[in-house]
Amino acid sequence: MSLKQYLINSLPARQRLALNVLAALCLHGAVQPAHAADWRIGSGSDTDRAYQVHEFRSLTVDKNGRYFALSSGAGRLFKSRDGQHWTASPSGIGSGLAGDLQAIVATANGELYLTAKLAVYRSQDGGDSWSRIDQGLPLGSQSGAYFGTIGRRLVVAADGSVFLSVCQTNSRFGSCTLYQRKGETWVVSQEGYPSLARYEIPVFAIDGEVYSGAPGPVSVSRYGSDGKWQASGQGLPEGEGSPAAMTRDGSGSLYLAMGKRVFKRSAASAAWVATAGGLPDADVYSLLVADGTALYAGMGNGSVYRSLDGGDHWAPFLGVADPAGQAIESMVRAADGQVLAYSINGVFRATASGWQRSNEGLSLAVAEPEYTSLLFAESGKAYALGQKHALLISKDGGSLWETSQSASSAMPGLIDGQQPAFTVLGRDGRGNILVGTKGRGVLRSGDGGNSWTLSGNGLPLAQYGENCAVEAIAGDASGTVYLGTRGCGGTGLYKSVDGGASWQASGNGLGAFSRVSSLASDGKGAVYAAALDPLFQQGAVYRSVDAGNSWVSVNQGIPAGMAIRQLTIDAAGTVFGAASTLGGVAPAGVFRLQNGNWLAADAGLDRRSSGFSLASAGDGKLYAAPAGGGIYVSSNQGASWQPANDGLPRYTTDDGQQGIAEITALAGDANGKVLAGSGYGVFRLDAATPASNAHLAGIGARANVLTGDNVLIAGFTIAGGSKTVLIDARGPSLASYGVSNTLSNPRIRLFNSRGEQIAANQGIGNGPDSPKPGTVEGLPLDPREDALLLTLASGAYSVVLDGLNGSTGNALLGVNAVVNPAETGALANLSFRSVTASGDSVAIAGFTVVDGPKRMIITAKGPSLAALGVSGALPAPTIDLYDQLNGKLLESNEQYGKSANIADIQASGFAPGSPTESAIIRTFNPGVYSVVARGANGAQGVTLVEINPVK
Repeated sequence: MSLKQYLINSLPARQRLALNVLAALCLHGAVQPAHAADWRIGSGSDTDRAYQVHEFRSLTVDKNGRYFALSSGAGRLFKSRDGQHWTASPSGIGSGLAGDLQAIVATANGELYLTAKLAVYRSQDGGDSWSRIDQGLPLGSQSGAYFGTIGRRLVVAADGSVFLSVCQTNSRFGSCTLYQRKGETWVVSQEGYPSLARYEIPVFAIDGEVYSGAPGPVSVSRYGSDGKWQASGQGLPEGEGSPAAMTRDGSGSLYLAMGKRVFKRSAASAAWVATAGGLPDADVYSLLVADGTALYAGMGNGSVYRSLDGGDHWAPFLGVADPAGQAIESMVRAADGQVLAYSINGVFRATASGWQRSNEGLSLAVAEPEYTSLLFAESGKAYALGQKHALLISKDGGSLWETSQSASSAMPGLIDGQQPAFTVLGRDGRGNILVGTKGRGVLRSGDGGNSWTLSGNGLPLAQYGENCAVEAIAGDASGTVYLGTRGCGGTGLYKSVDGGASWQASGNGLGAFSRVSSLASDGKGAVYAAALDPLFQQGAVYRSVDAGNSWVSVNQGIPAGMAIRQLTIDAAGTVFGAASTLGGVAPAGVFRLQNGNWLAADAGLDRRSSGFSLASAGDGKLYAAPAGGGIYVSSNQGASWQPANDGLPRYTTDDGQQGIAEITALAGDANGKVLAGSGYGVFRLDAATPASNAHLAGIGARANVLTGDNVLIAGFTIAGGSKTVLIDARGPSLASYGVSNTLSNPRIRLFNSRGEQIAANQGIGNGPDSPKPGTVEGLPLDPREDALLLTLASGAYSVVLDGLNGSTGNALLGVNAVVNPAETGALANLSFRSVTASGDSVAIAGFTVVDGPKRMIITAKGPSLAALGVSGALPAPTIDLYDQLNGKLLESNEQYGKSANIADIQASGFAPGSPTESAIIRTFNPGVYSVVARGANGAQGVTLVEINPVK
């Protein structure tokens, strides 16, 4: 589908635009970015842990098809329109709820109910605000000698009654009671219930009926119209525990999960019978019926099974949903018919190719540091040291990792299961790979990691033992290898001239410094060492140009109280150092060595970190990872830095703070590839592709054109030189696509950035800049419609589309580039303003990317428009981004101020003025895309949509 066809066929949008606002806000110069791929995790390097959600707890879908999910560990509520892309919702549920969130349920009338251990909340606006409604429940110490908490079961009946279980415990005894909320009051709902429950009472809402379960001879009860519970468990066995799940199929048969079996009760029977075999040896946690007949069972081992014949036969459904083997605690049917399943690790979506994680935007658990050293080798192999996995080797540059058993086997004296104390990776000038250790010396491999030899000859291991640790390794062009150590006495610097077979002290000139934390060789005879004194009160950088026989200080320019702790040398031979305070607190910094002086090279870096990991790649780029999380990249030797975090895991702390994975190691190779190690695994960034000719080939917007200020006005920019464009306005021809109330006589006027009208026309071929019918591909076919064909110089332009003689109606405006290899200019951006309402009256924009990937930011603004005198601004605009070639929703955003990648958005230079406005920043492959902006929860108001390229 073309962009023009999409805008014709899409929702009718009433756009309201103002030329002065576009001139003030929308028209930005273009930037031609070089494209870099997203970070991708390597398989085998904690792949599963990289995407674990912080104690995922509950999932529901409301009547409008919106999904809601709870992350208990993060104490946050998340929303999604497609079950794949999630955004944090404004909680409104107080603070300190991490670990306490229990369940969320959507009702038929659109309300949401949410429970924590000590509170019940209700939302009537889609989860944006919550009111507490637990007055009367015996929670906390309100129950006297007992302490009351709410369980994880929460259901809402067809009449709006809410049922939940409250358990009261003391040091010796506990009991659980069912409560029901009728109107605004909570009452005990225990009449007729078979027995005293010592554990949480499971409760289920099935097609207007409410059932509860309990262990014992009467394991299921149904809530009657008389307000009493009635036994309904005939045929169920004793001793299999409480029911875990219940559902009903299209024929009226009920299904119940108990222990490792599923039981069935047909509509014509009062007794339960066990379904046939085929299920694995695992407890059944959840049940789902889809399409009336397909029955799904979520298992305790992370798998899902399906029966298509009412439980007579079961078979695995797409294998294991949760690769970590956590129980599938619930399932829902998505709007597109696919099945969504959840475990504590998040949401998993059934697709034709198997189960896929649908956790984008959900909170990840904070991971402890894991990978501490990374290395590329000339052979294309990569090496990683992990605290749990010892040494990992990748034969394909970081995509697939395997643990090296031979390296561990080369370490004598290890107890079974004990991990070797590997510390750092390095290589010499002869192609050998070296691994530093604590108290054992250095492992060396000359065959790409297949076999290893341990050598400590010449190191003071007998004297210092485990305290003597290797911290840095570097080799120079002559084949000399250098070791930086700590806890080994002396100057902390050693060298080997025989490939690491033996070592000798090499610290002449280092004085009292006894720790060398980093080494770097320029490959031309110069070696640099970052050194510290024993008490960590001083630090300095030293250089040797005589194979380590003598060292001289090169420390001028480093601020007092700071010391460089990590070194790297870029492809041009420039030395860079990451410095931190000697106390290990912020601020930190990055410096460049120039003519013997260190100069600050950290503009754009977040210096609030206590330190940086640092690496260079062969394409000239530098990478810095602050201790607080995330990665920055510089393409100009540190003169400026930009965030480079796409693809890295995001997490949410227990107090609700969002962050990006902390990177504990970086490495770059000669071809521009980069590895980043974290507690979530090892991530790979492939070499950046050269700056491409990617550009926008077409932009467009559709609106209900009125009069006065309510005509259609759009802004765009030509960048990089002149460009011939076809600007057209369509009205009458839209009727053939089913669009009503079309504009009968559209008219175009074109303005430059100074507000001067430079072209105008009404009707095809009626003006000097209007092409004749049949002369240009893509011209409107109706002679009453309008078009301009002209060559524009670089600059900002605005198009006004209105109706002849004050006519009104729906119209489509398009701006398309005409292919001409001799021209260097291109369309750069699009901006337009509209009155956005609910239903069909949302704001729609479209654009086409050609000739390569292009990184752009899309924003929807509302509150910040008030400063420009715009009244009635939309209070909280949201964005949905679609790939029109396959109809897929790519991403949604609501309130960018709560986005995990807020730093990327703010660094772009196009961040909205209010955190309640929305933004999406990403790289777009060639294709056709559309943007739908609307108000949260159906709100109405004026919004401004902008699409701009970024670096």
